[in-house]
Amino acid sequence: ATVRRALAKGNKPLQWLPVQRTRTLSAANQTARVKFARGHAGTNTGTWLFADSKPFYMYRDGSGGLQFAWQLPGARRPHAQSSNPTVLHVYAVVGRGRKSRLIFTAPSPPARSKAKKSKDKFAAKHFKVVARKLFATIDSWGLAGGRHKLVLDGATQHTAAGSRAYVSELGLRLLADYPAQST
Repeated sequence: ATVRRALAKGNKPLQWLPVQRTRTLSAANQTARVKFARGHAGTNTGTWLFADSKPFYMYRDGSGGLQFAWQLPGARRPHAQSSNPTVLHVYAVVGRGRKSRLIFTAPSPPARSKAKKSKDKFAAKHFKVVARKLFATIDSWGLAGGRHKLVLDGATQHTAAGSRAYVSELGLRLLADYPAQST
């Protein structure tokens, strides 16, 4: 208790905070999100269907189980380090009152494989396969080709000409100006 009181006082008081295990959003992306939100104030977002991916890196905790550390409030938090993670990359689509199943894509390892990840990197060709599966889900909800808009961020796989054409070919309308790393 004495050490805790001493660390929490003085010129640079420390706090007992969680060790950060993810990257923080850049200032540029934060600004883009705010600009987008202001530009769409008052819009009926209930017709938006958000689709995006999330990589999951599963690994042994290189911090030896460290979950909290004494840190300066507001300072960048230390990252837990490790190596050789198992990588799962999943896509999903969500909308008001709806959510799809997870769609696994590269670099996820093949099903029933002992590999930690596949050799493929996620690219536009993988996105087309994902888009077809997302469309099947959206269509099963009765929302394809209607007033609903598909929201994709500015990732290169989403903005590639072939990807945009394929999404349009499927009959999905896109909300065009959604900023990267925002879903």
